[in-house]
Amino acid sequence: STKTLLAGTFTARPFWGRDVDGSSGAEAAWVCWDSLNRSIIPNIGVIIENVADKMDVVTYSAKKRGSASFDVTAMFIAGDGKINFVNAVGYKGTYTDAFEHIVYVVHAINNKKGIQIILDTTTGTFDQIEPEFFEVLRSIRKSKEPPKPS
Repeated sequence: STKTLLAGTFTARPFWGRDVDGSSGAEAAWVCWDSLNRSIIPNIGVIIENVADKMDVVTYSAKKRGSASFDVTAMFIAGDGKINFVNAVGYKGTYTDAFEHIVYVVHAINNKKGIQIILDTTTGTFDQIEPEFFEVLRSIRKSKEPPKPS
């Protein structure tokens, strides 16, 4: 049987456009543009993995942070206004590859599953994207059990 572990929402805003000319290098993507008129594809990724029965979110997050390659600039938990999911810890951070990036990373535990949610964009598009990222972060919640087939 399949169980929904988390649910969330994502709504494209007016500054987004479909990359119909392929300038982003993707076959099909929603893009935004930075101040240099480069098309940037903000990313939201979710990784779900099995964890030990006794694993708590602090230990899980510490293990994941140990292998992460971003510098933490802020940390948040439920009640701080960024996330509502209680069994989670989140980070805002930065890293640089060809561009400077700002990321939000959330580590959560639910139903013996470790969950990583990564929201990533360049610093040049962050002011445009941050409200969207906040909406996604606040929408993360435990989902009700799906109806059983009859």
